Amino acid sequence: MSAATVIASYPKSGRTWLRFAVTKYWEFLEGITAENVYENQAQVDQQFGIAWEHLLGRPKYSATEIARADMSHPEFGKLTGADRAVLLVRNARSTLTSYYKWCTARLGIFSGSPSEFLNDESVGFPKLVSFYKDWIGRWSEAIPETHVLSYDTCLQHPARELKRLLEIIGLEPSIDLVQRAAEASSFDNMRALSTSDAYRGTPMAPGDTALPDSFKIRRADPNEPAELFNAQELDEINRVIRGQLAVGHPATEALLGCDAMITRSA
Repeated sequence: MSAATVIASYPKSGRTWLRFAVTKYWEFLEGITAENVYENQAQVDQQFGIAWEHLLGRPKYSATEIARADMSHPEFGKLTGADRAVLLVRNARSTLTSYYKWCTARLGIFSGSPSEFLNDESVGFPKLVSFYKDWIGRWSEAIPETHVLSYDTCLQHPARELKRLLEIIGLEPSIDLVQRAAEASSFDNMRALSTSDAYRGTPMAPGDTALPDSFKIRRADPNEPAELFNAQELDEINRVIRGQLAVGHPATEALLGCDAMITRSA
């Protein structure tokens, strides 16, 4: 049975936070106290009718493979039968910064410099552009209703954006429970939990507590991209996005760091 709502995202775009927040809302709603959120995520997804997907953004697919994929590709099949999709988007500079650290310090699948990473079609900027170009084009056309949720906006207004997401998937959320879930999903709380015994061996646990960049839960620092990439590279990221993606589309605006709340796509 297909999920009613597919929540899609490029890696390092805030999915861990959003899924944690949705699960905490469900726990408060049901009056359940769990040792960690992973105990109930499958039940939450089934009850709320959600599927969480990276689709062709997963590490195994390159920019070229994304561009060549047609509607018969298995990843497209994950959209079949869904009533709606929510695309979770983070500004491109922060996404690439976080993904570089993830690929080098956590996954160990890339060993080059930040500049080499940007140009790599398997993990770098070409792949990110190809992913969003396809979403704005073919992928969103496969689902009757599509929305964009900006992770950057979620960080600024977590309770408000969580409430909107829950409304989009068809719920009538309790404002009090939404606020509690947002508070439980704060960086400080999630970071502390990630190193606790309850989360040992889960995806939230750090790869190596001695390596800050291997942590799954890392604080979003707006100054971090400038510490990794030079000014010319950062300008080029925004220039390419403006030149290759649909101007004014909510996903494009979110990639540029503009306020792109949940919005119905045309």
